[in-house]
Amino acid sequence: MAQQPVTQEQAAEAHRLVAQAGSVWGAAQTAGIPESTLNRRYGAAVARYGMPEVRRGKAAPARAPDAGAIVMPELPEDTAPYDELKARSIREFNRYKTAHDARRLVKLPVRMEGPIGLLATGDPHVDARGCDWSLIDAHTKLVRETEGLFATNVGDLANNWVGRLARLYAEQHVTPRETRVLIEGFFSDFGGKLLFVDCGNHDVWNGQDDLYRWLARAAASSMAWHGNRVALEFSTGARVVVNSRHDFKGSSQWNITHGPLKAAMMGDRDDIYTCGHLHAGGYQMLVHAGGEISHVCRLSSYKVLDPFKDEHGWRDQHLPAALFVLNPAAASPAAKVTVFADPQEGADYLTYLRRRHATPSLVPGGRSEVRGGGGASGRRDGVPSGLGDAARRAGADVSGGKSGRPARLGGDRSGGNLSGRGKRR
Repeated sequence: MAQQPVTQEQAAEAHRLVAQAGSVWGAAQTAGIPESTLNRRYGAAVARYGMPEVRRGKAAPARAPDAGAIVMPELPEDTAPYDELKARSIREFNRYKTAHDARRLVKLPVRMEGPIGLLATGDPHVDARGCDWSLIDAHTKLVRETEGLFATNVGDLANNWVGRLARLYAEQHVTPRETRVLIEGFFSDFGGKLLFVDCGNHDVWNGQDDLYRWLARAAASSMAWHGNRVALEFSTGARVVVNSRHDFKGSSQWNITHGPLKAAMMGDRDDIYTCGHLHAGGYQMLVHAGGEISHVCRLSSYKVLDPFKDEHGWRDQHLPAALFVLNPAAASPAAKVTVFADPQEGADYLTYLRRRHATPSLVPGGRSEVRGGGGASGRRDGVPSGLGDAARRAGADVSGGKSGRPARLGGDRSGGNLSGRGKRR
């Protein structure tokens, strides 16, 4: 014979018995009902009739007659209610998204006429014994004294040793507190012309990036953890997009610029890609199918003496800085950006272009001497001395001609890879 369905009354009675006894077995023994029958009725009470499940175990003692003489009041919760939490979450998401979207491409209006230059600098590691501070001084001075020249940095401002690497502080001549003084001075030495800094992996150890960002803001600069992507917008309507990170994903033993090159090939086809991190330098130019040109550069470090490098037998591939000359009046994509592995040569070329822009009639071979500007003195033939000497060393004709311009250095259009120290040839 089929079992009869459990009625609500039977279920309620079974639920009461189990609650009093603390278990189905105890309730069955007390009521004299088979355990299987009581278990079925109790199960129906919970599953079918929605009665709360009884906490199994020892039966609760009877309530004392004076239990209600002192009652604890209902206290307010310290957790915000659902509606308030949801509204707060929406506000925070909107704030986060606004900040995130604003950094996807930061537009920087260039409030000066003519060509400008960007000196991209490598990992400083200012507290390392092997940091070439004389070279840093030369580069910061070049930025300060050259009209139209600005700077960027790819991060790793200091060693900032953590974990098992903290033992290396014993080999340093600078304490962590003194390191912060050096970083603040490094920022200020650019004279307010350091546009941005990328956070490196050493910078975020121990949360130091918060302090470094504060120091960067004090020096009229900006520091971002996931890199900087900026568009330099000229009054002529020309625009140069710079995409800079401490490193780009991807590596190859055959090509030191593989990571940024991959980003240029598969990304937004920006004009300039810079990074550091590997303490080895190289440059490559990529011509896209549509004719756009991306200049890809990995910078080495000012930490030119490195026991870790010596331990692994890595080669010296010094390229601690590269200078990009941006010409908004360029007639072709090939002339829009010119790259120099020697910052001084690049500064001389920038000064020459700015003088030519200020005096359109100035051409090589002219008679008048041009004065003013910074970075290179004027010559009777209108060619900056540093640029002319370098061009002559390269065997180029700087005497003038139909084009009226000196030979360009560092503007290798072959798409080859430049790696190592020294001037571009």
